[in-house]
Amino acid sequence: MLIADSDGVIDYVERYINVHQQKQKTIVRTIVGSSFSGDLRSENTYAEDYNYRVLMDIILYAETNITLIMRQMGHLYDNLYDLFNQNFAISARKKYCRIALGALYHPRCLAHDDFYCVVFIHKRDLD
Repeated sequence: MLIADSDGVIDYVERYINVHQQKQKTIVRTIVGSSFSGDLRSENTYAEDYNYRVLMDIILYAETNITLIMRQMGHLYDNLYDLFNQNFAISARKKYCRIALGALYHPRCLAHDDFYCVVFIHKRDLD
């Protein structure tokens, strides 16, 4: 997690990660929170189907050796608690974590050994 005062710092670090990972021949994906009216219920509340789509993408990325960069996704960080804290259950030499999809459904999801997730947060977005 990187907390920065300006978007310039975040952009610079994101660019550095992209260049470095290209040299390592690792795929980098960036997920940025949506500002489309169809994805928002109110100013800070996202529609449930939007959250499910993004979480399903994150689950699929976690299964591969990818570097995932997340920006403006504060509404989902609680759902990814076990992933961020590396609270893995190991079975048959594979790592699994729980990712909350709604209030009652918390499936065990595979986490690849070479999956990395980088979270960028702007200082103004902290509570």
